[in-house]
Amino acid sequence: MQSNPIEDAAIWRLRSRLRHFDGPDDVGAFLAIGAALAIAPIALSRLKLPQLLARLDAPSTPHTASARGLLSVRGARLARYADYWLGRLRPGNPCLRRSLVLFWRLRRAGLPVTFCLGIRSDQPLEEDEPAAGHAWLEFDGVAILESAATVARYAPTFRYPPDRVS
Repeated sequence: MQSNPIEDAAIWRLRSRLRHFDGPDDVGAFLAIGAALAIAPIALSRLKLPQLLARLDAPSTPHTASARGLLSVRGARLARYADYWLGRLRPGNPCLRRSLVLFWRLRRAGLPVTFCLGIRSDQPLEEDEPAAGHAWLEFDGVAILESAATVARYAPTFRYPPDRVS
Protein backbone atom coordinates (compact mmCIF):
# COMPACT_ATOMS: atom_id res chain seq x y z
CA MET A 1 0.00 0.00 0.00
CA GLN A 2 1.36 3.37 -1.04
CA SER A 3 1.37 6.27 1.34
CA ASN A 4 -0.37 9.52 0.40
CA PRO A 5 1.99 12.50 0.98
CA ILE A 6 -0.91 14.90 1.58
CA GLU A 7 -2.50 12.65 4.22
CA ASP A 8 0.91 12.01 5.80
CA ALA A 9 1.55 15.76 6.06
CA ALA A 10 -1.89 16.34 7.59
CA ILE A 11 -1.35 13.59 10.16
CA TRP A 12 2.09 14.98 11.00
CA ARG A 13 0.63 18.49 11.52
CA LEU A 14 -2.15 17.12 13.73
CA ARG A 15 0.29 15.10 15.85
CA SER A 16 2.60 18.08 16.23
CA ARG A 17 -0.30 20.20 17.49
CA LEU A 18 -1.69 17.53 19.81
CA ARG A 19 1.65 17.18 21.60
CA HIS A 20 0.69 20.31 23.58
CA PHE A 21 -2.27 18.51 25.19
CA ASP A 22 -2.43 15.78 27.82
CA GLY A 23 -5.58 14.20 26.45
CA PRO A 24 -9.13 14.79 25.21
CA ASP A 25 -10.11 16.74 28.35
CA ASP A 26 -7.25 19.11 27.75
CA VAL A 27 -8.31 19.66 24.13
CA GLY A 28 -11.84 20.30 25.39
CA ALA A 29 -10.57 22.91 27.87
CA PHE A 30 -8.60 24.62 25.10
CA LEU A 31 -11.68 24.82 22.86
CA ALA A 32 -13.98 25.87 25.72
CA ILE A 33 -11.64 28.74 26.62
CA GLY A 34 -11.57 29.92 23.02
CA ALA A 35 -15.36 29.87 22.79
CA ALA A 36 -15.77 31.62 26.15
CA LEU A 37 -13.32 34.37 25.18
CA ALA A 38 -15.22 34.92 21.93
CA ILE A 39 -18.63 35.24 23.63
CA ALA A 40 -17.46 37.22 26.67
CA PRO A 41 -18.45 40.60 25.15
CA ILE A 42 -22.01 39.38 24.64
CA ALA A 43 -22.25 38.24 28.26
CA LEU A 44 -20.76 41.52 29.46
CA SER A 45 -23.25 43.53 27.41
CA ARG A 46 -26.23 41.69 28.91
CA LEU A 47 -25.22 41.26 32.54
CA LYS A 48 -23.65 43.48 35.16
CA LEU A 49 -20.22 42.25 36.18
CA PRO A 50 -21.27 40.93 39.64
CA GLN A 51 -24.17 39.01 38.01
CA LEU A 52 -21.86 37.49 35.41
CA LEU A 53 -19.30 36.48 38.03
CA ALA A 54 -22.04 34.89 40.14
CA ARG A 55 -23.05 32.77 37.12
CA LEU A 56 -19.43 31.79 36.45
CA ASP A 57 -18.76 30.97 40.09
CA ALA A 58 -18.71 27.51 41.64
CA PRO A 59 -18.03 26.27 45.16
CA SER A 60 -14.34 26.18 45.91
CA THR A 61 -12.36 23.88 48.15
CA PRO A 62 -10.61 25.02 51.31
CA HIS A 63 -7.08 26.38 50.94
CA THR A 64 -4.71 23.45 50.87
CA ALA A 65 -1.23 22.72 49.63
CA SER A 66 -2.78 20.53 46.94
CA ALA A 67 -4.92 23.48 45.78
CA ARG A 68 -1.78 25.59 45.37
CA GLY A 69 -0.06 22.80 43.43
CA LEU A 70 -3.07 22.27 41.18
CA LEU A 71 -3.30 26.01 40.61
CA SER A 72 0.32 26.29 39.55
CA VAL A 73 0.05 23.43 37.05
CA ARG A 74 -3.53 23.72 35.80
CA GLY A 75 -3.73 27.50 36.06
CA ALA A 76 -0.56 28.04 34.05
CA ARG A 77 -1.80 25.71 31.31
CA LEU A 78 -5.23 27.39 31.13
CA ALA A 79 -3.56 30.82 31.07
CA ARG A 80 -1.43 29.72 28.09
CA TYR A 81 -4.59 28.57 26.28
CA ALA A 82 -6.30 31.90 26.99
CA ASP A 83 -3.24 33.83 25.82
CA TYR A 84 -3.15 31.79 22.61
CA TRP A 85 -6.79 32.64 21.82
CA LEU A 86 -6.41 36.28 22.81
CA GLY A 87 -3.49 36.53 20.39
CA ARG A 88 -5.80 35.40 17.60
CA LEU A 89 -8.92 37.35 18.65
CA ARG A 90 -7.02 40.58 19.47
CA PRO A 91 -9.85 42.03 21.56
CA GLY A 92 -10.04 45.28 23.41
CA ASN A 93 -9.76 44.78 27.19
CA PRO A 94 -8.00 41.38 26.96
CA CYS A 95 -7.20 41.29 30.68
CA LEU A 96 -10.91 41.45 31.54
CA ARG A 97 -11.80 38.59 29.21
CA ARG A 98 -8.80 36.54 30.30
CA SER A 99 -9.55 37.01 34.00
CA LEU A 100 -13.25 36.19 33.58
CA VAL A 101 -12.56 32.99 31.67
CA LEU A 102 -9.78 31.84 33.99
CA PHE A 103 -11.95 32.65 37.02
CA TRP A 104 -14.68 30.45 35.53
CA ARG A 105 -12.38 27.51 34.77
CA LEU A 106 -10.44 27.65 38.04
CA ARG A 107 -13.52 28.03 40.26
CA ARG A 108 -15.12 25.08 38.40
CA ALA A 109 -11.97 23.12 39.24
CA GLY A 110 -12.64 23.92 42.91
CA LEU A 111 -9.86 26.48 43.35
CA PRO A 112 -10.61 29.47 45.59
CA VAL A 113 -9.43 32.26 43.29
CA THR A 114 -10.65 35.84 43.50
CA PHE A 115 -11.46 38.07 40.51
CA CYS A 116 -10.05 41.61 40.92
CA LEU A 117 -10.37 44.93 39.11
CA GLY A 118 -8.24 47.98 39.74
CA ILE A 119 -7.32 51.39 38.39
CA ARG A 120 -3.83 52.68 37.61
CA SER A 121 -2.36 54.28 40.69
CA ASP A 122 1.24 55.06 39.75
CA GLN A 123 0.69 58.08 37.52
CA PRO A 124 -1.49 61.18 37.82
CA LEU A 125 -4.37 61.57 35.41
CA GLU A 126 -4.78 64.53 33.16
CA GLU A 127 -8.17 66.25 33.11
CA ASP A 128 -9.37 64.61 29.89
CA GLU A 129 -7.51 61.30 30.26
CA PRO A 130 -9.53 58.20 31.13
CA ALA A 131 -8.42 56.07 34.06
CA ALA A 132 -6.52 52.95 33.03
CA GLY A 133 -7.91 49.73 34.47
CA HIS A 134 -6.76 46.15 34.79
CA ALA A 135 -8.30 42.79 35.74
CA TRP A 136 -6.46 39.91 37.38
CA LEU A 137 -6.92 36.90 39.65
CA GLU A 138 -5.66 36.36 43.17
CA PHE A 139 -5.13 33.30 45.33
CA ASP A 140 -4.67 33.89 49.07
CA GLY A 141 -4.43 37.63 48.38
CA VAL A 142 -1.55 37.26 45.89
CA ALA A 143 -1.85 37.95 42.16
CA ILE A 144 -1.53 34.80 40.06
CA LEU A 145 -0.85 33.92 36.44
CA GLU A 146 0.75 37.27 35.66
CA SER A 147 3.49 39.61 36.76
CA ALA A 148 3.25 40.94 40.31
CA ALA A 149 4.94 44.13 39.07
CA THR A 150 2.08 44.73 36.63
CA VAL A 151 -0.59 44.27 39.27
CA ALA A 152 1.30 46.46 41.76
CA ARG A 153 0.62 49.49 39.54
CA TYR A 154 -3.14 49.16 40.12
CA ALA A 155 -5.23 49.98 43.18
CA PRO A 156 -7.94 47.32 43.67
CA THR A 157 -11.48 48.70 43.34
CA PHE A 158 -13.57 45.51 43.04
CA ARG A 159 -13.22 41.90 44.17
CA TYR A 160 -15.38 38.84 43.63
CA PRO A 161 -16.23 37.08 45.76
CA PRO A 162 -16.14 40.01 48.13
CA ASP A 163 -13.97 39.69 51.23
CA ARG A 164 -16.00 38.10 53.98
CA VAL A 165 -16.08 40.07 57.23
CA SER A 166 -16.21 37.85 60.32
